[in-house]
Amino acid sequence: MIAEHIFVTTLKPVEAFDLSSQFLGHFGFAAEAPASILDPKQQSICFSRGAKRPRRNDPMNKWKQRVMLQYDRGRVTVAASIVSPVSGRWTTETSDIPKAYNDLAEKYLFEIATTLDRLLAYNGSPDGALAGLTEFEDNMVKVHAQQRKRIISITVVCIFILLMFFMVVFLIGQNVR
Repeated sequence: MIAEHIFVTTLKPVEAFDLSSQFLGHFGFAAEAPASILDPKQQSICFSRGAKRPRRNDPMNKWKQRVMLQYDRGRVTVAASIVSPVSGRWTTETSDIPKAYNDLAEKYLFEIATTLDRLLAYNGSPDGALAGLTEFEDNMVKVHAQQRKRIISITVVCIFILLMFFMVVFLIGQNVR
């Protein structure tokens, strides 16, 4: 899934990339080409994070993610993408992301992009931006934990019903003899 957001900033490319690098670094993102961050001719930079092979039951913030910033005379394009552990490939298809996570993934990617917008275009405080995205990620982890609990509860109930069924069948079989 990919989310794209465009905004205008008064920062120079070096300043925008440096601030983005510091901000995204707090969340475990690393520049794919860190040596070129301070190159004045650099017009785009890509950050990534996440496990190489995330498990299906990992929370979404552990999935492979990529954020790309492209700078063109003050216009910044942010493209944020996430890879489903189901498909394991970069895709624009929402069908590769489990349905329970579709809306959350979309909101998460746009939250990353708009937080960068507030940080770079409106000279927002890095602390405020950190707090907003941290809160969003914390809520995302809580939602994941709730869904896991729900799945476990349903599994336990199904196993209990199945056990009861086999006990009834066994008792009926004993009474027939």
